Amino acid sequence: MLARLALAEKWLSAVDLRGLPMKRNMDLVRQILLKIEESPELCLNDNPVISGWSDQEVAYHLGLLLEAKFINGHSTQGIGQKMPSYFAISLTWPGHEFLDAARDDTVWNKAKVTIGSKVASVSVDILKDVLAAVTKSYLGVP
Repeated sequence: MLARLALAEKWLSAVDLRGLPMKRNMDLVRQILLKIEESPELCLNDNPVISGWSDQEVAYHLGLLLEAKFINGHSTQGIGQKMPSYFAISLTWPGHEFLDAARDDTVWNKAKVTIGSKVASVSVDILKDVLAAVTKSYLGVP
């Protein structure tokens, strides 16, 4: 386990988050949670590779997921390191709950269309409500 932590910290200490737009992207949040869930390792030794996203964007979102308590993990900031490093160990209960609501591509895309047709962005709580409403409509649950 310590070897895994050392590898994760080595990679993440190389990530420079300066100059990165500080915008949360829920598509990336969902993709990271899916990667963490499917990982056979107790701890992600390396940055989850998410097609279309930079290492910096993924690292920033790992920090957000850790802060939101969607993942168990760790952050460190070494001497001379300008930004903290993050790594994921596992999903938490709230992380699993969100991912269960957002897992299905059809439900996810319908929720995004529903939200996008009305507002530019929403909170995680509102997104979960929309995902639940879309799921209920697909299941025929009032």
